[in-house]
Amino acid sequence: MSLRGPFRSTEHGDTGVILLGALIVMLAMLGIGLGVLLVTDVDVLASANQRDHLEVRASSEAALELGISELARRADWGPLLRGDAGLLFSGAWRVPSTGEPIDEAALTAEAQRQVYGSNRWGADTPQWRLVGHGVPGADLPVAGLSNRSYVLLWISDDVGEGDGDVWEDTNGRVVLRAEALGPRNSRAVVQAVVGRAGTTGIVRRIGWRSGT
Repeated sequence: MSLRGPFRSTEHGDTGVILLGALIVMLAMLGIGLGVLLVTDVDVLASANQRDHLEVRASSEAALELGISELARRADWGPLLRGDAGLLFSGAWRVPSTGEPIDEAALTAEAQRQVYGSNRWGADTPQWRLVGHGVPGADLPVAGLSNRSYVLLWISDDVGEGDGDVWEDTNGRVVLRAEALGPRNSRAVVQAVVGRAGTTGIVRRIGWRSGT
């Protein structure tokens, strides 16, 4: 009896199965590789964002400390409130990391709105006065600060004075606000109420807060 019959060779079918299996393995490996790259990119971005946050935070705090040290040197804070004393530090009006121009008027108006609202205390509503601006690493007398961020420093009278004159300090208390802008829209704000500690040359923080 002949064993020949209507049977077909499985060679081509086996080859197709092998190719399909190899393709599945390749796709799986590609997926794993893309996943690793994605995780790596996310980690790199997170690290960069963290670095940017630390830089702008350090810049804002350095500007605030400079303002406090300047207050300690001055017997009269009125000239700073009125703008008669000039700027404590200054630089070009551009964020170094992006080249974007600084809109000082808009930032001052934003700070005014956030902190003091719309004339909440009438004639005693404090008004922010810009007393410093620039690149921390270039324009602040502090080593190790960022050259990629930009910082602005304001001063205002405090709300508890009640003398109807926001351009003159009569109770030995003012408010300082420093805001730093950096890469990838990083931002840090620190603000402190500063008061004299009884004698000229000694000041202390009465209140403090920070944010982004």
